[in-house]
Amino acid sequence: MADPPAGGPECPPTNSQETTTGFTEEDFETRTTIENRKRTRSGDAFAPSDPAGRITTKEVWKLIGTLKDVIRHQTATIAATQSELQEIKHNQNVTATRTWAAAAANGGNATPALNHQLPEKDQTCTTKTTTDAFGRYLPTDAVNTHIRTALQSDTTTQDAQVAGIGTTKTGYLIRFKTVESAEMARNNTEWLHKLGNNTKLVKPRFGVVVHRTPTEEFDLETGVTLAAEKIIQDNDLAEYGFHIEELAWMKAKDKALGKFASLGIWFDSAEGAEHMLRNGFVH
Repeated sequence: MADPPAGGPECPPTNSQETTTGFTEEDFETRTTIENRKRTRSGDAFAPSDPAGRITTKEVWKLIGTLKDVIRHQTATIAATQSELQEIKHNQNVTATRTWAAAAANGGNATPALNHQLPEKDQTCTTKTTTDAFGRYLPTDAVNTHIRTALQSDTTTQDAQVAGIGTTKTGYLIRFKTVESAEMARNNTEWLHKLGNNTKLVKPRFGVVVHRTPTEEFDLETGVTLAAEKIIQDNDLAEYGFHIEELAWMKAKDKALGKFASLGIWFDSAEGAEHMLRNGFVH
């Protein structure tokens, strides 16, 4: 094969030409060193000193020491990261005090602080208004003081004895120690004016519903009193002292009354309602 002239392009080998690859001793030694070289997790190269490629005990201890250093470094990094996260969370929960200049710079998009507190003067006014004025949603102790003071302030009810006061969805429930005390507070309503806010005394009612009641037998539009007397007489309620407070057909206002309907009966005591539930309704 003729050598190409110096400086000219080399011709690529054809199918009929053979190429040979030569390996020098230096190339072989270099590749052997790379294959036998170990690498730790930290990226440091570790090569055994034994020509046969075996790792001695000294080298094992050296490798263990290197791994311990890596673990200590990673532990310190994790601890520092956790400390930074805690500091970030703390800074997010603390609301910085804003000046009027900062609020004016942001325009109308200023967001009020979540932990906003009223000035001490405003807090005093709010507490005074809530405590001194009688109304709904007051603490039981405050309601107890208001009602007892109002009863004692009037000569007609100053002898009324209150057993306890509870709360309901619509107001407060007063329990008197005796029937005379309850009648005294019910018949003399001057003490209610002491409470203010148009406070009214409402006697609790207890209702039952009688389904498929003949509507022709009870005229509730013009003769409610006669209907109540008829029910009391037919069901022998007078001998127990039960009194009916109200009667009403349980239907929508825009719906016509049929031959049968559900009749609502409200008693002035729980015993009256329980008596009708046990013995049924006679008409």
